[in-house]
Amino acid sequence: MRRGPRVHFQAEQSRREPFHVLRPLRGVLGQATSPGVLASRAPIRRRCTRAIGVSPRRYRAQVAQRPTSRPARGPASYAFPKETSALLDWNEIERRLRESQCYWLASVLPDGAPHVRPVWGVWIDQALFFDGIPEARWARNIALNSRVSVNLEDASSVVILNGTAEDLASTDVGLAGRIVAEWDLKYGRLTPSPASDGIFRFRPRRASAWSQDLSDGTVWAFD
Repeated sequence: MRRGPRVHFQAEQSRREPFHVLRPLRGVLGQATSPGVLASRAPIRRRCTRAIGVSPRRYRAQVAQRPTSRPARGPASYAFPKETSALLDWNEIERRLRESQCYWLASVLPDGAPHVRPVWGVWIDQALFFDGIPEARWARNIALNSRVSVNLEDASSVVILNGTAEDLASTDVGLAGRIVAEWDLKYGRLTPSPASDGIFRFRPRRASAWSQDLSDGTVWAFD
């Protein structure tokens, strides 16, 4: 996990550039991530949600919309369901995502080859927050190509998520507190500091899940 101040990188020209052209972000970013500035923004966010008549709790619920589901598709010999009554419940998938100890993260190397590594993380508001040093190979892959896949460990009860990941410079204090609490409960060590040091966030665009006999194969799409 991270040691010392966090360094963020951005490409000088394009996403196709090799890693040696990446440079650290400075100046305004460092000011924006200071605890005092983050703390001062919390009341503003609360006032904004009140002004539009939405409570902070309902605001978070609206940000994380439930995905739409359909039966999985495959070759005719696959026993995927034909009726929606056989589909898996997204609440059950979220339970597995919250309880998982490790997540297999598949990113794309600069030459287009796949790169897979296990990472720690916590599932909050339909997003996976995971941590690691920005110099790690998978982190450098994400800096150049944000498209990734996240898979759970159990091959007899499959959960596969495809979407995009980003290296957040910081989070608001409220979200940071939730991430830290979930992280400490699950792992009890190597706790990140999202409000000051940032964290990686994965958001799915599509999810797939099925049991060993495929009869409950379900696909979800996220807006």
